[in-house]
Amino acid sequence: MATPIWAAVNARIRNRLGEPTAGYWTDAELLDYYNEAIHLQHRAVWHALAALEDRAYAEALENDYCRLFLAKSSAANLAAGTQDYALPTGFWRAVRVTITVDSVECPCDFVPFADDWDVRTLPHRGPTPTRPKYTITPEAKIRFYVTPGKKTVPNSTNAYAVYFMKQPVTVVDVTTDTTVTDPFNAAPEEWVCYLAMVKQYDGGEQYLAGWVKKLGVIVPGPSKETEEKKVINVTKNYYGAGVGG
Repeated sequence: MATPIWAAVNARIRNRLGEPTAGYWTDAELLDYYNEAIHLQHRAVWHALAALEDRAYAEALENDYCRLFLAKSSAANLAAGTQDYALPTGFWRAVRVTITVDSVECPCDFVPFADDWDVRTLPHRGPTPTRPKYTITPEAKIRFYVTPGKKTVPNSTNAYAVYFMKQPVTVVDVTTDTTVTDPFNAAPEEWVCYLAMVKQYDGGEQYLAGWVKKLGVIVPGPSKETEEKKVINVTKNYYGAGVGG
């Protein structure tokens, strides 16, 4: 599968709009629309993965789009009494975090940072009190909770690993490699055409429908109908409260 530079993607979009060279729509506008589309696609896929919880990593390995962006942190050990650790280079969202105990990788539960105090002081109230947990702090650190009882900080030097999705590339000019192979540019191209039509005061409903349909093809999950609804909701929320980063 080819990984096109922006010039090739831009040419395809312009042909669909019937404007092979910049005129009503500037190249800078289409570039901004494309970057928005790629990030929105990334978030929609991530939200579908996150909803799968323990199955997220297995599903990511089976998903062609996710594999483009999956990475694993370098080998590292916890330090006794140290709770916060630097995120791996290129980190965008965690798909799976593990701690190795007796040569077995044990998955950690994610907890929202808003629950940090509760987890540290009342760990027995959680749904899986004996499983290690982690969160991402406002300082962009990964925080582990692995000791039963109060002050749940690491008490050993067990190895840990972070399996994560990398941030997509932000395209800056015609020579930028999008890093997104062509089948996964289909939905972003629909989104660019949709926003172009919005600028022209043409609703562009056909392009919005194409965005939802083509994005739904790559979004992982057990139910296509359910995932299509999630795609629509993420799209609606994009300009409002946001979609979680």
